[in-house]
Amino acid sequence: MCPPVIAAVAAFAASPAGTATLAGLTLASTGVGVAGALQSSKAAQASANYQGQLADINALNADRAARDALERGTLDAVKHGREVAKLRGQQTQAFASQGLDLGFGTPLDTAGDTAMLAAEDNRTIAENAAREADSLRINAQNFRADAAGARAAGANARTAGIINAGSTLLNGATQIGGQFAKYGGAQKSYAPRIFG
Repeated sequence: MCPPVIAAVAAFAASPAGTATLAGLTLASTGVGVAGALQSSKAAQASANYQGQLADINALNADRAARDALERGTLDAVKHGREVAKLRGQQTQAFASQGLDLGFGTPLDTAGDTAMLAAEDNRTIAENAAREADSLRINAQNFRADAAGARAAGANARTAGIINAGSTLLNGATQIGGQFAKYGGAQKSYAPRIFG
């Protein structure tokens, strides 16, 4: 034997008013589920698009930083060239003040060594600037890939939301149909019987 509350609920559910109430609640629940799925997918898409925009901005900043690295390398090379020129002037002055021939012996060797070391330093400055710029360009490409991935995730979230909303809608329709069938809300057909 059932407790009285369960029996009363079952009796109400079996009545036409109860069937309509259950169908209405199921319909409302289905509507809320559909709206929630669509809104959730919209929010996920907006978030992913925002992440894509941030990645685009980061890519632009990395590109600018790469150009800046090359420009700094050029400026460092010019600065270094000035320092070397100043050093060569001091060397020349020191050798000339001692009365040495600048085109022969130690003064000539010193000038050659200074030029060779300056050329090596300039290559190092240029290579370091190029390496830094390459690293920053790679970062920019990675940011662009992140942006594309975020946009794809946003599109996927939107599609998933639509599919989830459709699934919720179908599930709700199935439940409503089941309630009408179970609790007698479905009308008996009074169509004439043709065969017996």
